[in-house]
Amino acid sequence: MERFRAAGLMFTGLPDQAEDRRLQIFHFNSRSEFQQFTGDRKVAGFYKETWDGPLIFSQKGSSRCISGNGVMFHEYIHHLMRSRSGMTYPMWYAEGFAELLASATLTDDRISLGLVPEWRRPVFDGRAFRGPLAVPELLDPDVENDRSHYWNSFYASAWLFTHYLQLGDLSDNPSYREQNQNYLLALHSGAAPIAAFEQHFGLSAEDMESELKKYRRGRIRGASFASPPYDKPIAHRKIPDYERLYILADKAFEFGKEELSRKYLAKALKQKPDWRPALSLVALLDHHVGTPESLNSAKSIVANLGIGSPAAPENISDYRTAMHLSHYYMDQLDTLREGGHNDQGLQDWAASYAEIAISLNPESVDAHRHLWRAQENTQAPVDALKTMMNAFQLNPDGLFINKEIGFYLADLQRLDLAAPFLQRVLAWSHPGRDRTRAKNLLARLSEQDGELTASDH
Repeated sequence: MERFRAAGLMFTGLPDQAEDRRLQIFHFNSRSEFQQFTGDRKVAGFYKETWDGPLIFSQKGSSRCISGNGVMFHEYIHHLMRSRSGMTYPMWYAEGFAELLASATLTDDRISLGLVPEWRRPVFDGRAFRGPLAVPELLDPDVENDRSHYWNSFYASAWLFTHYLQLGDLSDNPSYREQNQNYLLALHSGAAPIAAFEQHFGLSAEDMESELKKYRRGRIRGASFASPPYDKPIAHRKIPDYERLYILADKAFEFGKEELSRKYLAKALKQKPDWRPALSLVALLDHHVGTPESLNSAKSIVANLGIGSPAAPENISDYRTAMHLSHYYMDQLDTLREGGHNDQGLQDWAASYAEIAISLNPESVDAHRHLWRAQENTQAPVDALKTMMNAFQLNPDGLFINKEIGFYLADLQRLDLAAPFLQRVLAWSHPGRDRTRAKNLLARLSEQDGELTASDH
């Protein structure tokens, strides 16, 4: 992964500076364990946004569709582009560039990029349900389309088009790197994708489609260069088995697989029965079940943790315990709020435990999330907003935190302040409710700006 990172930086020309974003990669040797998280044997890996940063799950040696390494490489390029560039890229370029590098192959001393991804060949050789998209549709795709074969064609077409723009001159085709860079800058500034294309490339999208068809029929070349061995230190830490089981339980909980989370926690607690992080997560899971028995079980576990009031933070040594307790009280508060009620005691306890979690781990965005949820008050919104912005400083490239701040400011009727956050949601989200909401809010802001401009005249 470090060698691929170095190759990605060389290819993009980005500086090799220290990483300051919180990417986590879970690479499984066991297919059966990996499949417990996916429930689908066809999935080789996946990328998921979390509150504490992007997460990549992949498995070793998958022979189905994209390989586990391919998933890691594809998603890492997304991570790199978000964290190192202030640009908002169009979907075709973001996905096409990630696919371009996802098929990288590494030997002991060389790395090859730009090879045809095996998992995209069916789109080009007629085996797929649908062939490649034409350039005009690629530039302005149907983002609300929910059919898998459409997106399979989109990804393959994005790869081919990006390959042509980046590496086409290796096969004696025109070089479009400068034109593409200017076009991407224009899109970032809000230009219309089809109109700006002809302006910056000097030909229409239809003419580019003709060039691309010729390119597809010819020999497509990749790039290969020497890859020096990675000689920087890599820290290793062997963790106890109960900690490994807890980490997997926590990820299962994050993915909404609460029964799988319980199984891991049961194994962890067999090894360390009084371990508070695991016990507090069990209490949270019991509370989510919502039966009288499970609610009593959750209450009993919390009472027996031996912590007492959050006014005594010295009794808690692990931020995860405090965070689960904050979540536990927030769940109860949410139930009351849904009925139009509030409980100041529950609100104070949820906020206090979140503050303890932050004091023990100041970089936990998730702990900040529990604090701002406890602080939310339509009559006094500033405290929650300050906590959100503190979290944003920790992870400005996080989709979730941008979405939360953008929608919160929109609800406060401050679309002007919400706009940059909503623009990131629009650029980074897949089709769905959040993307549609961000798009509609930005359209409303544009209308308001138009009305103000008209009134000025």
